[in-house]
Amino acid sequence: MSHIFEGAEKKLEIVIREGLSFFDWPEKNFIDLVDAAGTKILSKIENPQCRAYLLSESSLFVWSDRITMITCGQTTLVGAALKACEFLNVEDIDTLVYERKNEYFPQYQKTDFYEDIRRLNEKIQGKAYRFGDTDEHYMLIFHSNKPYKPHKDDTTLEILMYGLTGRSREIFNNPGFSATEIRERTGVDKIFPGFQVDDYSFSPIGYSLNAIRDSQYYTIHVTPQDESPYVSFETNLPSRSEVQKTLHAVLEVFRPKSFDLIFFDTRSTPERIEVPGYYRLSQVRQKVACGYAVRYGHFTEASLEEQGAIGIEIK
Repeated sequence: MSHIFEGAEKKLEIVIREGLSFFDWPEKNFIDLVDAAGTKILSKIENPQCRAYLLSESSLFVWSDRITMITCGQTTLVGAALKACEFLNVEDIDTLVYERKNEYFPQYQKTDFYEDIRRLNEKIQGKAYRFGDTDEHYMLIFHSNKPYKPHKDDTTLEILMYGLTGRSREIFNNPGFSATEIRERTGVDKIFPGFQVDDYSFSPIGYSLNAIRDSQYYTIHVTPQDESPYVSFETNLPSRSEVQKTLHAVLEVFRPKSFDLIFFDTRSTPERIEVPGYYRLSQVRQKVACGYAVRYGHFTEASLEEQGAIGIEIK
């Protein structure tokens, strides 16, 4: 157990009604949210439109109208969701979305998704979905029942990667590298240039990065342990037309053996992207009741015979 760390993450997003602002909250509220999830704030960067907290287990982002919190390890992110419901009236929450990826080591988690949504339903009624196959990779999602219409440019791209290869594996598994050395050797801060960056190298290994520019963000979390190699990348930057470019840039840095792609936006028209060297094992597309179209796919390295531009339809 001493070498085991759960990289697979949980995620919470809360959007509040017009007229309220998370920027009006005292700093103690965010400290309490983080504490309720069982993690700690390491550092913070901010600009007039966004604050980014780097946590001992992942990240918290704050905008005027919403918060996004991501945690890994044995954290209890549902505790942060319930704490937020103490600070807010339920009618002030326009939408709440809670995600949980299947874990490497579910037996070591303090709760499971079904216990989490039972507790959430006591505060805010909602619906739950599974994206993907239960015997492979999958994502579990809960969202509040309240009707919600996201802005047409409201998108989130998540790329969840397994099994680093090549030079990146050597760099992230080297306990002697500082955050600056990791950043310079891998180019993770060049995926989207021009961002303010805050990053941290954990002991003995592990790496996190938050990056913000105006209201845009991207974040990277790396747990390179041989028992549970995992990397997450998330951003609100790309439009549908930029998904392929972003995906290629991220895969070029990390070269995973397999990855999940999750894309939230407001439209359901198809778009095809090409990913050389990967084969799609599963794909799920669904318009959910909180207003988003969700696409989930799991992809793995293709054999030599299958190498080439393999089409992925983001429908």
